[in-house]
Order: sequence, then C-alpha cells, then structure tokens
Amino acid sequence: MKIDWQYHTLFAFQASHPDDEARQGFRIRPTASCRRQLARYGLIFKPLPNGGAVIVEKKAPGAPGDTAQPVHKITGATSFSFLLFLNDSSLLPDTVPFQESGLPSFIGRSRILYFDNLDSSNRIDHELDYPPQAGPSDMDLAVYELAREGDVGLRDLASLGPNDFEYYANPQSTSIFQLKPIHPNGGTTQSWPISNANKRVSLKLEEGPYLVKQSDEEIFYAATPLLSAGALGLIHIFKDQNLDYNLTIRYDIYFEKA
Repeated sequence: MKIDWQYHTLFAFQASHPDDEARQGFRIRPTASCRRQLARYGLIFKPLPNGGAVIVEKKAPGAPGDTAQPVHKITGATSFSFLLFLNDSSLLPDTVPFQESGLPSFIGRSRILYFDNLDSSNRIDHELDYPPQAGPSDMDLAVYELAREGDVGLRDLASLGPNDFEYYANPQSTSIFQLKPIHPNGGTTQSWPISNANKRVSLKLEEGPYLVKQSDEEIFYAATPLLSAGALGLIHIFKDQNLDYNLTIRYDIYFEKA
C-alpha cells in the first residue's frame, strides 16, 4: 500500500519593525532544547527572513478518503523555545521600549524580551487576533500577536539568568519572594520569607520561564546555556494534546519606533 507523505506549516513567526526596509532586521532560531523537542515530535524548523516556520510531517496510507495524520502527535503540555536575534543593531536605540532611560530593575544576568502564547488564564492560543480563515491545502490560517499590548513594550521585558542562581532580596522593599513556573497548567508557587536576617534566595530551576514576585512582578527565564547567546528575545510556544494539526498559526511580533 502506498503511503502519502505530506508536510504542513504548524506555526510560524514574523517579526517586523517600521524602519526595517530590507525586511531582514531579525532572525529566529530554536534553542538546543527546542531542537531536541522538535526532533522528538517529527517537526522541522525552517528559517525565514525575519522569522521561521515549524513544519509537521504527516502520512496517509493512500486509500481513498484517508486523512493524513501526524507521524508523532504531542500527548501532553510541551514547550518549544526560540531565540529572537536583531541583525541590525542600529534599530535598537529608536525602538520601544529600549529608548527608555530608566528601565525597571531586574534580578537576572541580562535584560531580554519574553513572549509566549498563553493568555491570563494560562490557556494556549486562546485569544487569536485573527480567527482561522480557509487557506491552501485544506489548512486554516490564524494570527496571534505575541506582545502583551499589540506592539512590543515595557510589559514584554524579562530577565535571563542561570538555572542555579542565588539572589539577595531587599528586606526594605519586600517581606516575601515568590516564584511560580509559567505553564499551561499553572504550577506550584514557591515562597521565601525575607528579613534583615534572611535575604538570600537560592534557586535551582529547570530551563524555562518563571513569574517572580517581590515588591514588583517580573518574568525570569532560567537557562544557563543561553546566557552567552546575545539574543534580543525569547519566544516560548506551548502546545498540548488538543493541538489542531489542520490549523496554521502565525505568531507576529510588532516593534514600534520611538
């Protein structure tokens, strides 16, 4: 029996800036851990100008009426992490929010942008900015804007740090340090009391994003291997067993000129 192999775009990325006339100011690449996840599920990443696409491999036995199915389906909550790089550094000084002189403080080793596809209730791809529309090859197309407020802004700032990390909190501004993983299923909040006699917080974290609360709230991304990557941003895409393999979602990142 003949097997019909098919390849469809599962999701894609597109970053844009009003001053990026050549349309090649950005590039997106999967992290090392993401490449392993992609291989596990038979997914292929294809780099594109200012973005990229994740392609799913499907097969159909070839009998009349047979529907092509993914070779390896995702069976539980899974994340795919991608690095966003700026090719043209001249864009940065006039780009929101980096033109600000007094950016908020952060606990990590470096400042980085963070994007994911969860809503405020930790639902995956729930509030699409443009709902599915009929596209070629029996695939529906939809758009999800990754920045929290349409264009990239202060609320998209996060920090990057090592997996094993010691932080000294300020007892003058907070009495408790809280950390919770960012995940579709929520997660368990860890808490440390802070006082003049107890300022140190020792973190041993799996790679990924966390919500940190002290006097303010911050996203902290733990990933020792990424500290030297020099990326502008991190994109964390969640998928689970409810994934629609006949829907292509384009994740847009819109930068605004200051």
